[in-house]
Amino acid sequence: MNVYLIQEDDGLTMFDGGISDMTSAVRIAGTVREGDEIAGFRVLELSGHAPGVIGLFREEDGLALVSDCVSTIDLQTGIKGSPRVPHPAFNAHTEQARESIRKLAALRPRVGWAGHADPVAGDDVAEQLERAASALG
Repeated sequence: MNVYLIQEDDGLTMFDGGISDMTSAVRIAGTVREGDEIAGFRVLELSGHAPGVIGLFREEDGLALVSDCVSTIDLQTGIKGSPRVPHPAFNAHTEQARESIRKLAALRPRVGWAGHADPVAGDDVAEQLERAASALG
């Protein structure tokens, strides 16, 4: 497994996410910064849920791979639904998570694949993301 880390100024930000419990070695393949390109995707910094969360956006077809920037499942009920800010109990900084969702919406993606549950899709992806960022909760 190749792992890339967000490089910030003179340091690195990494969210462990259980990597220390893995039985095989993880090779750090390098670092990325917002705006870098990986396999035709532009790197986006989407922190808030956790430090160093990134997304990948491919402008030519509007595909966004957004990890845990946005959630499409209610963690309290397990019911899938419209996009939402990840549950505050699991965020490093909920307001920053909202700003990351707004940043993603501004790119006007055609589909956003979240890390859990279903993608954000339809003719109004940006509007769905804006509603998610603005919702109380």
